[in-house]
Amino acid sequence: MRARARITAQLGQSASGRPEVKIGNDPKLSALYMCGDPDLGVPTKTEKAALDALDRLVDACVAPVKLGPVDLNLDFSWVQGGGNDAASAQTIETCIDSARREQLRPYVAPAALLFVADPQGTAAPAFRLTSADTARIVGVTALVCC
Repeated sequence: MRARARITAQLGQSASGRPEVKIGNDPKLSALYMCGDPDLGVPTKTEKAALDALDRLVDACVAPVKLGPVDLNLDFSWVQGGGNDAASAQTIETCIDSARREQLRPYVAPAALLFVADPQGTAAPAFRLTSADTARIVGVTALVCC
């Protein structure tokens, strides 16, 4: 009877951003496992489509070194059919990272170029406060604070 066990639970978020109920102090223990409902961990239709597309990108990346296929899960874990050594795992992790970047590229703004000086490279004159400006700032600050 779990109702009498007084198990603490709180709403959390999985690595993929899905809401989940965390049970007790063990971060790996969630309602998915406690409730025994396998449907809680099944990807939605849109998540499945995104995972399938990501799987294809990763498989294309690992194919030249014969490490595929790689199946990705919602919790960012993966299972692969090739080698099981550390070098293979590192190669797969690198491919997963590049595949995620490629998949998300259309949704991310490009890097912005920030100019701290004018385009000719000359520094803008420093902003200088007169004693009257400083007195105004102090006066306004005193009015706001008191």
